Amino acid sequence: MKKRTLIVSILSAWVVIGLLVIFVIYSNRSLPRIASGEVTQVQFNAVKIDAKRMGAKKVETLQNDITNTMRLENQVFFGTHKGNDYFSLLLRNEERKEQYFFFCENSKWYMETKQGKVYEDAEFILNYADLSDDLERASEDIMITVGETDKEAINNSEEKLRFEQKRMQYAQKHHIAKSEEAYVKEFTKNFDYELYKDMIKQFGERDIEEEEAIQYLARASYRSYVDNALYNYAYEEFRNGNDEINGTVYMTLNEYYNAYLTEVIYPESESYDVSE
Repeated sequence: MKKRTLIVSILSAWVVIGLLVIFVIYSNRSLPRIASGEVTQVQFNAVKIDAKRMGAKKVETLQNDITNTMRLENQVFFGTHKGNDYFSLLLRNEERKEQYFFFCENSKWYMETKQGKVYEDAEFILNYADLSDDLERASEDIMITVGETDKEAINNSEEKLRFEQKRMQYAQKHHIAKSEEAYVKEFTKNFDYELYKDMIKQFGERDIEEEEAIQYLARASYRSYVDNALYNYAYEEFRNGNDEINGTVYMTLNEYYNAYLTEVIYPESESYDVSE
């Protein structure tokens, strides 16, 4: 009886080992990659660089660094995955695009593929980009460029206000931003008197009660919050390779964001009721 139990235990162990081997082999399979010399564009977060401008040798070295990192001994099978704070790298040609995500955890750099495979020893990415400063995102003054007829309407202050209200409705409808009511409630609950003391004083000089002043500041802050939320949404879309709107592929984040405002939000929101 003991001998039979031992045999069963050994067979069970071999089955488990076999399944683990199959899992490792299967999990290490990758989708076809772009061949060396066939990359036409490299994108670091929201910054696109033509492969010729970057230099064929440097692009080839980048591809080799990715390949070397994707060795089986570097693969992390459990517990480590990118969160919201990551750096995106896209390699492209006319037929295909590859995306890799880089993130730092406990002072170690990891690379995650689009299929969710994670590899350690990915510090090589520090040689290619300044991860602490995305120049495309530094621009705070986004210009809205629209057709001539629409431009005349946008320039009208009343129409500007309506479009602002439509952006707020759009952001709420698509769950890009929280509701104005929720934001105002949170803003007033956590109101920073030290930060706004000068403005509160100015309101007081105009005989405006403090509570009313805080409500005004909350609603003004909400408008900025919505515009930032929409911009951040466009940024995430663009840096993850979704750079096409209505058949046009955009080269820069600002161009993409302008198109997102005028070709997506503006047409959809025309039917919104902003009469209040």
